[in-house]
Amino acid sequence: SNGQLGLEEVTDDDNPAIKPGSAHFSAPLQSPIAELKSKTVAIAAGHYFSLFLLADGSLYSCGSSAYGQLGHGSNVGRKKPHRLSYFLSQSVQVKAIAAGYYHALALSTGNVLYAWGHSGDGRLGLGSHSGEVQLPREVRLTGSHEHETCEEAAEIVQLAAGRAHSAAVTKGGKLWIWGEGAAGQLGGGSSENAWEPRNCAELANYDVAQVFCGDKHTILLSKSGQCLGAGAGNFGQLGMGLTIARSLKFQLIPQLQSSFVATAAVAGRSTIVLAVTNEGDGWYDLTLPVVQARPPRSALQAGDEGAGDSESVQALRAELQELKGTVVTLKEELREAIQQ
Repeated sequence: SNGQLGLEEVTDDDNPAIKPGSAHFSAPLQSPIAELKSKTVAIAAGHYFSLFLLADGSLYSCGSSAYGQLGHGSNVGRKKPHRLSYFLSQSVQVKAIAAGYYHALALSTGNVLYAWGHSGDGRLGLGSHSGEVQLPREVRLTGSHEHETCEEAAEIVQLAAGRAHSAAVTKGGKLWIWGEGAAGQLGGGSSENAWEPRNCAELANYDVAQVFCGDKHTILLSKSGQCLGAGAGNFGQLGMGLTIARSLKFQLIPQLQSSFVATAAVAGRSTIVLAVTNEGDGWYDLTLPVVQARPPRSALQAGDEGAGDSESVQALRAELQELKGTVVTLKEELREAIQQ
């Protein structure tokens, strides 16, 4: 209803998947925007807004802009994807994006990090700025590490955005994180907010490869396949059972310590990981109300939703089911890497 799907031109008559008199869709629809059909290389979905990154480095957005999260310089929402004119005017090409609830991040091909939208709790990394930022603004990472070259310390390879916190991983394997910290999602043994990007000293012995931000938790994967979590755990999203309400520091997830974790999917209060384990390879759901993760061979069976599953977990399972063919290839590559 806020236009986050960018389907303004699609009507009930165009596609029967649109429920009459409803703003919901019962089946995937193709965007009516010609460029988005053939050139989209990445999509990021926030709370009632969406970002579309094209192969030429241009960025489009649509949906709600209550906090300026569309990046068009106003609070006016768009029901059709519009290109961000700021990047066009600055001749900036974007290569990576991330969307939080009410804020957005973008990384340029020149390795410049930008943020815009709601700035509450420091999620934009712009210091003590409060209110909303309606146009992209540059975010600076400060500091360096002795074992890194200047290039490695500065080069960002991945972005992530949660409900009200953000993170970036550098080529040198370091994590920079900022924003809301009430549940401990920033790690560091603190529950305070971080208004500017800070490096996690507690991760000095880990080479971080990927970061995933949820509602109030953060999941990390190291280059050696280790999986760590910090923040809220009251829904089991840290993979430590339901007895851990929160963790102020990044901890290894117990049942995955003997596994090689390849990637993860985090949505809201849910966490699913792709791991190679002694029990079998596959997707493991860490948010089930039991201590052990469950292999997807049973979790992904039709009609088997699992006790206590949230809607976000069910949605993730549906997406992962479609990825089964690619997962097989990935597992083979992981096995070869481990054997080496």
